[in-house]
Amino acid sequence: MTQPTISAGIEIERMATAMRNAHVPVDQAERFISSGYVPLEGMLPFHAYAREADKSGGPEWIALGGKRGPGKSHTIMAQVGLDDCQRVSGLKFLFLRKIQKSAAESLEDVILKVFAYTPHTPKIDGVEFPNGSRIIIGGFKDEKDIEKYLGIEYDGMVIEEATQITESKKNKLRGSLRTSKANWRPRIYLSTNADGVGLLWFKKMFVEPARKNQQDRTRFLDVTHIRNPFVNVEYEEWLDSLSGAL
Repeated sequence: MTQPTISAGIEIERMATAMRNAHVPVDQAERFISSGYVPLEGMLPFHAYAREADKSGGPEWIALGGKRGPGKSHTIMAQVGLDDCQRVSGLKFLFLRKIQKSAAESLEDVILKVFAYTPHTPKIDGVEFPNGSRIIIGGFKDEKDIEKYLGIEYDGMVIEEATQITESKKNKLRGSLRTSKANWRPRIYLSTNADGVGLLWFKKMFVEPARKNQQDRTRFLDVTHIRNPFVNVEYEEWLDSLSGAL
């Protein structure tokens, strides 16, 4: 077996230190690494927030917001599939996003990359793991499409492009978040860019409490300044060149 190089060992130790500093639990870090997933350092607080949600009185809503490119979908999929669904059997997560052809293809790519080294069974509507936990991939073109997910029990939810839905629809989705599992607290993970019909409720619910350091049942991580080494430099430069609402 090839021995790790000195530089690789230094990098592993640096990441281990970063995880400790971000309060990522040891078992969570080990689970990620054994699955071939190394979180971006700037995303580590999100994973720590997800574990805070296990505790009584912990957050119920955890959001990532900011520019495109830092790997929001990848990070959330890894949290749900490599950590949450692996440590609790029989979970049912709804992974909801606004779907166009390109968006559907992008999500398929994320699934292939995140679960490359994790046993799972692809399904028409998502993925299932050997312990019975599963991720249901849901899509909507407009808000009326969300109605089909209301009234169904989900142990957890992901709402991507969250500001593309109204506050009313967000609240109705919350009504489907409940569980009968004693070892699990339901939670919702959200991601968004800074646009859409729901921008005002998102800002009031997540951004303002974070800025005032008054977060209670929510956690917000601004990913605007996170650099993703897996994205080509030209794309990052293009993002940086945008101004105004873009």
